[in-house]
Amino acid sequence: MALAFLALILRLVHMSFIDAALGDAQIHDALYYQDTALAWTQSESEAVSEIPFANQGYIAALKVIYTVFGAGVFWVFFIQAMLGSLAVFVLGVAAYRLFGSEPAGLLSATWLALYGPAIHFDALLLIPSLSLFLSVMGLYFFARVLERESQPVVYAMGLGVCIALSAALRPSQWLLVPFCVLALFWFRSFLPRRRVALACLSLALGAGLGFSPLAFEQYSRVGEWAPLGANAGMNLWTGNHIGASGTYQVAPFLSYPKPGVRSYTIPSERDAFLLESRRRTGNPDLSLQGSSRFWLGEAFSEMAEEPLPWIRLMGKKFLNLMNNKEPRTNADYALTSHVSPVLRYDPVRFGLLLLFATLGLVLLRSSDRRVVAGLGPFVIVPFGTCLIFFVSAEYRQPAVPALAVLAGWGLWQVVLTLRGRASLALSGGRKVVGVLALLAVTVLAYLPIGVGNLAKDARAYADVLSAPDFQGQAPTRRDYERARGLLLDPAIAEDPLVKRSLLLTESNLAIQFEETEAASRFIRTNEALWKLDAEVIEEMGPERLDRIRRSQMIRSAYLCATPHVRGWSKILEQLQYLGCTAWQPAAIHLENDDLSSAEIFITRSEAMAPGAPELLAYRGWLEKMKGQDPVPWLEPGVEAFPRIALPAILLARHYVDQGEWLKARKYAGIAVRREPQNKAMVLTARRILKANPWTRPVEPPGIPDSP
Repeated sequence: MALAFLALILRLVHMSFIDAALGDAQIHDALYYQDTALAWTQSESEAVSEIPFANQGYIAALKVIYTVFGAGVFWVFFIQAMLGSLAVFVLGVAAYRLFGSEPAGLLSATWLALYGPAIHFDALLLIPSLSLFLSVMGLYFFARVLERESQPVVYAMGLGVCIALSAALRPSQWLLVPFCVLALFWFRSFLPRRRVALACLSLALGAGLGFSPLAFEQYSRVGEWAPLGANAGMNLWTGNHIGASGTYQVAPFLSYPKPGVRSYTIPSERDAFLLESRRRTGNPDLSLQGSSRFWLGEAFSEMAEEPLPWIRLMGKKFLNLMNNKEPRTNADYALTSHVSPVLRYDPVRFGLLLLFATLGLVLLRSSDRRVVAGLGPFVIVPFGTCLIFFVSAEYRQPAVPALAVLAGWGLWQVVLTLRGRASLALSGGRKVVGVLALLAVTVLAYLPIGVGNLAKDARAYADVLSAPDFQGQAPTRRDYERARGLLLDPAIAEDPLVKRSLLLTESNLAIQFEETEAASRFIRTNEALWKLDAEVIEEMGPERLDRIRRSQMIRSAYLCATPHVRGWSKILEQLQYLGCTAWQPAAIHLENDDLSSAEIFITRSEAMAPGAPELLAYRGWLEKMKGQDPVPWLEPGVEAFPRIALPAILLARHYVDQGEWLKARKYAGIAVRREPQNKAMVLTARRILKANPWTRPVEPPGIPDSP
């Protein structure tokens, strides 16, 4: 019990650090789980008439907690922390019953109590917290089933219920049923045949009982008996298609969410996969289940098409599976350990656990066949899930209790050896095998395969903290402080994408609380983004740079459109130079032939936003009006980000004046492709495209409107 209490204290202290840094903010799947459950409790959820894309078990658990205790993540985290500490106690009992050794049980419980990723997941609205608890309970029940003197019916039914509930969280956990049955038959020589048969029947009955509530609930909505989720094919393709990395990757046809827009990963993935499968099959009526079957076929086709790369991919999966690094799917361990000293200074990670678990496996006694039978399924199934689909810390987590039991036994043997009372006498061959296994696991566990993406999750949390929730409730000032604290962390503050998220935070803060200092900080950050050096720009690549530039324009425009900001004359002037109105004053000055005013405005704007395509366009046209060659400005403007039509159409008009019709048509075509919705620009471009080279077209005076 003392270890369970220690586990609870560690989790509660960690929760306090997470609350201070992140508040109630959730990202990716956790955000979807939270808002879906909240919408249901507040009778705002939409009726669903088809099989859901994601598994509903965790959402159902949140619905119960929110209904009983009220909305808010505190009670969810507290209950998960309680279950985590209870799991420590139950695991210690299970290890004691498997080994018949109280110290081994205590050390097994110690591993789980201190295990950093378990503490990490208990303070997140994610599946692994509950799946680990159910794994511990299932392991305990299975250990009791394998005891001669226990009641197999009761414990096998308990095991079945745990497997079914775990499968409601992660359907691949259904594989525990056949593996547990195989373990029972493998251990049959030690158990009466009638007992094995009774245990198998009770296991099936318990699985049916545990599965029934969600199955009936889904049948009432969908009208058919079906799996709890329809994403198996999508997940298999994600982890095995040509170009897969072995860990979770966003599908190439899934668009990036816009900053400031509350976007849910699960519905976005569902829609993207469904639309892409419909496009590839040419069937606009393809159902979600049909889409899942399509992606299953695509995955197997790509494996068969490129077998050698797929074999190498499996090698990558194995390396990631055995590595100390927590492969990220949702919230990264790198961020939570950065904001929480509990995790930062906790040495108990997967690598150390796996090393001592390997030692425990090597040091098993000849009488420990029941240990192998009891723990085997609870390691094989989570590890197999990672290898079949993709490696994820969340998928790997249910294997931790079984590994902790082995690690507890391994550590106890080390303690006995240090005391000079080793309980095992190993043969020479077994010693060699053991040493080689430990060396191999050490290399695999601590092989450098990358680091956590602290900046990515900091941006995601800051974007959620800085935007209204799903009910439209605006962030509090404390939320903005948390967001700024994340984004201004010295470890990531210079990342351009972090600065992009900071634009959202500062602009929303300035708009909501009429805070001039926030607007000034926005201007400084925006100006710094326009002045990124060439090396950083090249490293980011065109896609990221385009997203950053468009965010700069959008956030600037939002500020300029706010009435009270327009009353801040100095700030409004600086925002104009940063393009909050797409540098329209320059166009107005040029339209009025006021070259002096245009020169002043463009020069000041270039000092704050060098390289902006509109500025390059207006500078080029200014030089043309002064009798100079505009091409040195207009051509870079065509290639600048964001890619807009204005520099291209001005360059086309220049080449019309020069009589270079092929070049004029080339750039007119570029302009149309970039902004087909800009009617004035399209009209000008079409006149150029249809013009007779021997008849000079009559162009309307002035400069086309920029977007």
